[in-house]
Amino acid sequence: MLLQSVMRRVIGAAMVLGAAVVVRGDIVIDEFAGPVAGVGAVDADPGLATVSTAANNVAGIPGAWRIVRANRVAGGTGAVKCFGHIGQLKYDQTDSSRGVGSVWWDGDSDDTFGDGGFPAVDLTEGGANKVLSLTKIDFKNAVKLTITVKTTTGTRTYEETLAGPPFLGFDKNIGFNAFTGTGSFTSVTAIRIAFDGSGDSGSRLSFDAVKAR
Repeated sequence: MLLQSVMRRVIGAAMVLGAAVVVRGDIVIDEFAGPVAGVGAVDADPGLATVSTAANNVAGIPGAWRIVRANRVAGGTGAVKCFGHIGQLKYDQTDSSRGVGSVWWDGDSDDTFGDGGFPAVDLTEGGANKVLSLTKIDFKNAVKLTITVKTTTGTRTYEETLAGPPFLGFDKNIGFNAFTGTGSFTSVTAIRIAFDGSGDSGSRLSFDAVKAR
């Protein structure tokens, strides 16, 4: 049973032969609504020495905290940014910069992923949900995605490099069975999505929401 204080469930209802039937829906991890200010991390320093991290308390997301991180790496100039926009997560490198970034949810506000964990939730919704979905993805150049899901019984990981000319507005649905490692999506305690644009200056990536569906 999903705790309402941990994650919002989208529920539909249908009338069948006069009886109300509950229809299972998406589990929304984050739709990047609010707060208006202080939602981003920007690193314009050279090399690997400086990491910019921002923690934001947001009602209705797993563990109530969203953490974003940006780090400019050697081989470019300019800024690397990662921020929760209103209704969108954006990772952005200037045309001359290279970097890495991430967003995660693990139930606390510090800058170490997975050391706390929120109360375990069933992303499968009793078996109804099969995929983790990043909705309305836009990207440019090459960006490597690494998604890490911690559970009460282990850690699951998915990796893929998105590459090519700009692609706009598609949903990326990743089957739970495409993740390697051990652990069940029925008892998830932390989630991180990392972006690596260090191999291609000017790489960018954005999406509107993260959902289990």
